[in-house]
Amino acid sequence: MKHIFTLFTALILLTSCTTQVAISPDYWNQKSKVGIIVNVDAPEKYKAGPQGLLDMAVTSGGKYDEALKLVAEKIQPKEQLIQNYKQILENKGKETVVIDYNVDEKTEKKFEGEKQKDKKYARYDFRSLKSKYNVDEILFVDFKYGFMISYYGMIETGKAGFATAYLLIINLNDNSIIHADNTTNQTIIKKWKEDNYAESLLRIEEAVKDVSVKGPAAIN
Repeated sequence: MKHIFTLFTALILLTSCTTQVAISPDYWNQKSKVGIIVNVDAPEKYKAGPQGLLDMAVTSGGKYDEALKLVAEKIQPKEQLIQNYKQILENKGKETVVIDYNVDEKTEKKFEGEKQKDKKYARYDFRSLKSKYNVDEILFVDFKYGFMISYYGMIETGKAGFATAYLLIINLNDNSIIHADNTTNQTIIKKWKEDNYAESLLRIEEAVKDVSVKGPAAIN
């Protein structure tokens, strides 16, 4: 099994480019119901640093598969993420509902509606969720975690526990983006394999906890 993912791919799941949109203070003065959708992928091996095609092929083996399986068993952040985002929204006066919905880029319909020049839009069309779940907006979190391995060509130069949360709040009237942000943490791993991957688990857990707190706090 191969566990390789580029960070850039993680950031373009929902927008046509890596977008950041600051939230307007007026948003909190408007009554609305927000549907919360949190996608948490299985832990992966992510890669950073310059690599050619041959380098990528050579470094695509299963060296980290055993560790990633253990990470998946020990670190499961989804429920805590949901509660953290839910609390932030409700503390600000928003009504919330948690929606069990998997956003899959392979099957989602792309947004092809009318666009205004002064707005950013979600890559996929979420407007049907408005009537289906009786919500005004969607808060979507795409959360990824695992190892971040740095390379120079085919040579590993470093390892880190890694977590990232890409956040979108989407207006379901027109699919426009109310808020978009990304929170990332990398925590250096020195002895990744010793004591049944004890340090790897600890550093990945630290990265996950940091992003799980700072991601929701960033919209407050």
